[in-house]
Amino acid sequence: MLKFLTAGALALGLVLSAPASARVSEEFSRTLPLPSDGAFSVVNVNGSVEVEIWDRDEVQIDATKQAKDRETLDRTQIEINASKGRIEVVTRLPKGKQSGSVSYRVKVPAGVSVDAKSVNGAVAVSGVLGGVDAQTTNGALTLREVAGEVEASTTNGALHVSHSALPSSGSHRYSTTNGAVEVSLPSSASGNFTAKTVNGKIRTDFPLEVHTTRWGRNSSIDGTLGDGGASFDFQTVNGSIEIDEISGR
Repeated sequence: MLKFLTAGALALGLVLSAPASARVSEEFSRTLPLPSDGAFSVVNVNGSVEVEIWDRDEVQIDATKQAKDRETLDRTQIEINASKGRIEVVTRLPKGKQSGSVSYRVKVPAGVSVDAKSVNGAVAVSGVLGGVDAQTTNGALTLREVAGEVEASTTNGALHVSHSALPSSGSHRYSTTNGAVEVSLPSSASGNFTAKTVNGKIRTDFPLEVHTTRWGRNSSIDGTLGDGGASFDFQTVNGSIEIDEISGR
């Protein structure tokens, strides 16, 4: 059975004393059960998303809503859809009003898969062992010590990813349009690698050949490490690509 909860019923601490010219804000907090092999997703519009792990079979969702006035704040909603093994969080902004924003700080069990999206805001995920799908349009993406399959993309922003481990199969994709791509992989990384930048350089610690055009603007990689298996794709238009080796892993 699905459960629907909104920020209106669960929010705390509305700031009422702010002057008329200031933005008003409201805190939100909710904790829900989720097994370590479950799935968590959050879809935001304006505002950052931060997800990190803890040692409980629960999800803790803390958020700050902000808006230019009380009416917009009240109509900026946080909707939670909870079912067995899955929790979905969605930001609902009032129609025709884009001045509201929500910033999320979330704790999840280490083994869950995470789907974290925003439109205008940075996205950061740390320590997750399951797969990660992280996307934004305007903002940086930072994935730290992740161990599952990764799909990471932004349009205007840099992308930084470090892997604590890698599955022996599956796909990993890292892409941006305007920004650098920096990815750190264990020294045991094995797979098929493709990389391309239009205006920028490619540097790698791994024995992968970097092809550069005569004029030195376009760079690419198309090669294999070890026995192959997994696939790795790195893409940017305006920016560099760095594929670093984490020694001892």
